[in-house]
Amino acid sequence: MYEHIRGTLVTASYPHVVLETGGVGYRFRVPLSTHSRLPASGEVRLLCHLHVREDELTFFGFLTEEERSLFEKLLQVGGVGPGTALQVLSTFSPQELQESILKEDFARIGRVKGIGPKLARRIVLELKGLVRELYGGDGEVFGKSLGPAEGEALAALQKLGYPRRAAARALEETLLSRGDDKGPAPSEELVLDALRRL
Repeated sequence: MYEHIRGTLVTASYPHVVLETGGVGYRFRVPLSTHSRLPASGEVRLLCHLHVREDELTFFGFLTEEERSLFEKLLQVGGVGPGTALQVLSTFSPQELQESILKEDFARIGRVKGIGPKLARRIVLELKGLVRELYGGDGEVFGKSLGPAEGEALAALQKLGYPRRAAARALEETLLSRGDDKGPAPSEELVLDALRRL
């Protein structure tokens, strides 16, 4: 529903941030990984996740797509609510969390406040495949081998300054939207389509 909100930073008292845009103040809950990199003042752009409950609408904000993606993946795990997911991202950097999941470091994840041994094990087992697909090796996008055109498109997006993971995500969305019936696309066409998703 909301992709991002750009506005003037009004307050930033962890874990809450208020951005004002168009005369409206939007209150976000943010992980420590986002809060620690906010400027002291000025304009800020936060990626949004709107959590809906019967009695409450809560905005969660993130500086990077990687943070938001991991937050949303954590919410897919049974027993993990938005507060717990935020606590995980406030304890680990995205890279540290990915490494802990891929290495099946149950004990490390279990040390997060609100997560016991059983939930830590569930997080690792349910997210390991997703993390491996999302953040595969250089010759892969979401765990799939790249053809020549896809490889050129990914390299071009990185040369334009986009992080590999964000570029890979946009490229994967492009490939999924095309479907198999359209046949292979030239790298230039893939780049243009992926740029619209970044």
